[in-house]
Amino acid sequence: MKEFYSPKEAAEILSVNRKTILTLVNSGRIKATNVAVGTRALYRIPRAELENFINSNKEYGPGNTKNQESS
Repeated sequence: MKEFYSPKEAAEILSVNRKTILTLVNSGRIKATNVAVGTRALYRIPRAELENFINSNKEYGPGNTKNQESS
């Protein structure tokens, strides 16, 4: 298992859009580290933080089709 996830990978795990992950990070609901050099943010989300978020927010997580984006 990976120790850190990109917002795109976290979005796939939670069955949401990448922008939803960025909103959750920016609001502080998911803690992430900005590893960017320069002005553009490049977030990495620790596995433990993602697991904590899933466990405390049952509406998100693997197998939840409620949050999947329509194509």
